[in-house]
Amino acid sequence: MKKKKILCFGDSITEGYMVSDENSWPYLLEELSEGRVETINQGVSGDTTLDGLHRLGHALDTAPDIAIVEFGINDLFSMVPVEQAELNLSIITEKFKETGTEVILAGFSLHGSNRWDEMYARVSEKHSAILYPDIFNGLKYTDGGFNKKFFLPDGVHPNEHGYAIIAANMFRIIS
Repeated sequence: MKKKKILCFGDSITEGYMVSDENSWPYLLEELSEGRVETINQGVSGDTTLDGLHRLGHALDTAPDIAIVEFGINDLFSMVPVEQAELNLSIITEKFKETGTEVILAGFSLHGSNRWDEMYARVSEKHSAILYPDIFNGLKYTDGGFNKKFFLPDGVHPNEHGYAIIAANMFRIIS
């Protein structure tokens, strides 16, 4: 049986900021698959949707079966208009789809991020991509606040335990 090749294309959350490579969610996702998938981690700290668009050629060259696209939070922090981020994510998603790559669009949901939540839903629907609306699913309290036991002291990036939850959630999607 041929291994599925999964490209994990995103920012610091995908990269595994401040944890070892073996504790990043793309690495853990491959481990959970027990040899059924190969993951390629193309997460880069600080990247916005525009940076992802600039790296798209290299990402497409990997010829993945599935691309998990996780960008946007740095756009929010950098005050990039949601409309511009939507255009960039739409182009990224469309280019993957044109190659026959299945796309999982991983968004984020923070208090007050409704415009962003809606944007991910529109891009997903427009391009028939699978929407995983909140990369931080399972890392928050019921009121939506981040559970500190799953995050680094910066309060933004998951720790090893948080990345393990993200990997388990992603595994359920690809299984």
